Amino acid sequence: MKLVSRILVCALAAAAACVAAAAVAQEKAAPLARQIDADENRQITDIVRVTTATQKVQLLTAYLAAHPASVARPRLLTHVGISVSREQDTAVRVDLAEKFLGLMSTDAERNVASAILAEAYLKANRVDDAFQTVAFLPSPDSLDLRLLARLVSAGVEETKQRNLKHLMISRKYGELAIRAMEADLRPGGMNAAGWSDYKGKTLPSLFQSIGLLDLHAGLPADAMTHLRKAVELAPDDPMNYTYLGAAANEEYSRASQQLKQMPAGPPRDALGQKTFELLNQVIDAYAHALALSSGTPLEQTIRAQVWADVETYYKFLHKGSLEGLQALIDKYRKQ
Repeated sequence: MKLVSRILVCALAAAAACVAAAAVAQEKAAPLARQIDADENRQITDIVRVTTATQKVQLLTAYLAAHPASVARPRLLTHVGISVSREQDTAVRVDLAEKFLGLMSTDAERNVASAILAEAYLKANRVDDAFQTVAFLPSPDSLDLRLLARLVSAGVEETKQRNLKHLMISRKYGELAIRAMEADLRPGGMNAAGWSDYKGKTLPSLFQSIGLLDLHAGLPADAMTHLRKAVELAPDDPMNYTYLGAAANEEYSRASQQLKQMPAGPPRDALGQKTFELLNQVIDAYAHALALSSGTPLEQTIRAQVWADVETYYKFLHKGSLEGLQALIDKYRKQ
């Protein structure tokens, strides 16, 4: 234990020295900056040495009151911000993140601290507070795309509960996150392997989320566009097909209603052909969903959602018969 303690003390001292050394190096680049004296160096060491985020925020508060323009400020804010982000107690994390934000003095600092606070609010399931915190930022474009993705997920979960309060802004954040991912803008601190894994899992999920948000926003055509992309990126996810079928079904319903009000003629014939194609798309998407969910925990849920429509539409197109439907579903099962 004594050896471990000595190693820990050495590591903490090295970290403090790193912060102080970085400050000195920055000062050399800016000769007019104030020198770090022994007392300030001791305070820096104390902030780095204490082990809890609560202690770090308390000491940082006192330090910044005495040295608001210190050259060590940026490094210390980063160090303490990381500690706050790693706090496991959600209530404590929110409290510390709120206090941390209050210590910021520039827009750049407030942007970073606001993101830390928004993350804390999401962790505490305070979704309204998270969205409100981010809304105060000058531009969401600068937000870490991981936070954007989590905001989208929170918006989707609300939407599933028929709460549409953050639907449109969630769509916007999703589009920003997709744009960043497709431009391969890897977040800082994430290595290439981690980025590849994160992008591979998150990008199709974002397209699915935006498609679902589109659907709840009454934009089934947009939903189909996003969900087709989700299918392309994650062809084995049965929920992509479930939502795609639902979007096609909504488009079919709208086209059918419009068809009833149109007089005979080429435009009506063209719309009639469109409704026929949409009906087949609904059946095909739902057949995929049923096949891919077979034998999984989603099987009963998806079947309860889609089977009635599949049966009704298939019979409508096949003179009241279900012959061939099971073969269609089996065709899409994973081999």
